[in-house]
Amino acid sequence: MINSLNSNVNTLTYDFDIKYLFIILPVTFVFDSYILNAVFIFLITFINLLTINFENLKFVRITSWLFLLLFGITLIFKSQNTNIGLLNYAHHFILPFLLFSTITNLEFEESFFKYLMISFIISGIILSLFSVLVLIESGFNFKLRIPSLWKFINMISGYLMICLIFCISFLINEKSVYLKILNTSIIFLIITGILLTQTRAIFVSIFLGLFVFIVKKPRILIPVVIVLSLTFLLFNNLIIDRILSIFFFTKDISSIGRIQAWLTSYSLIKQNLFFGYGFETFEALRDNVFAYYFVLVVNSHNTYLHLIFETGLISAIVFLSFYFSAIFKTFSLIKDNINLKYKKIFLDSSQIILISFMFAFIFEPYFSIYGGATSYTLWIIISLIYNLKESRVKS
Repeated sequence: MINSLNSNVNTLTYDFDIKYLFIILPVTFVFDSYILNAVFIFLITFINLLTINFENLKFVRITSWLFLLLFGITLIFKSQNTNIGLLNYAHHFILPFLLFSTITNLEFEESFFKYLMISFIISGIILSLFSVLVLIESGFNFKLRIPSLWKFINMISGYLMICLIFCISFLINEKSVYLKILNTSIIFLIITGILLTQTRAIFVSIFLGLFVFIVKKPRILIPVVIVLSLTFLLFNNLIIDRILSIFFFTKDISSIGRIQAWLTSYSLIKQNLFFGYGFETFEALRDNVFAYYFVLVVNSHNTYLHLIFETGLISAIVFLSFYFSAIFKTFSLIKDNINLKYKKIFLDSSQIILISFMFAFIFEPYFSIYGGATSYTLWIIISLIYNLKESRVKS
């Protein structure tokens, strides 16, 4: 019976390479469904456990994960509602751990990185096209902020930025004129989707990412200028309005609300620096700082403050250490994979994505439950970087 079971498992491994389920994952991100994403991640983990050789099972940074998982349990009971606490615990710790531990136990061929990036780009195309359809249906009302199929506008803009950076990397590395034209068209479409969200932090983050691209590949300066010029011609009023709101940041109602959220978080964090207040407790505590809010903020509107506020300083440092460590790892990995086209494209893109989000984190809590698929995407990128680094050390 055991031999029969092993035979079936081997057949599953032979007939179906489970790591390619990760290529389907971005398609599920289109629907912005917590349940769908969680079920799919659990499914991938379960199938991997069926097919993996447990003798070769490894846990990268297991001490850090054990600390986060165990300390996170205490945060559930600090939350205003146990159900909310459990959902946030799963989003914040369980699902990232499953993604990380599964990915770091797999071996990926170079073609995987190509198809994964294409899958993200396709999801970006779908979301951007839907935004354009909403714009057309609204009678081209450019004052309307469009979140496509997602609930939170600022979060989808971050996700689309990831798709955009992958697409730009393909454009830089493609030699075919046809593919260059195709990639340029897709870039323009995704930029349109981002512009329709009217998210200033992501606009600035994209410029930061483009600056890094140009420093690394000066030859892309002219194509970037052409695409940005065409974008400005079509969306000049929207872009000018957003730029002016950046220069007059302290006079904009939305910005004042964000500043209040930062000040509230800072004030409350000082009173409980190390242990955190639990998940989604900001709304219940905010009135202890300000009696009136220009905008009824429900979170810290800052990834760094949000993590410290909810989980405490030590947990936030351990959590973010994965992120910043991944950035540093990309520098050596890019050199090691210089002759592997798609791994290098992925690493170049990932480095710029992670650097760009360092700025975007100042304005939105992308690693919170509000971040949805954007946070899972960042964890996929981080996990793959760790995977490549572990493979390099092993070899």
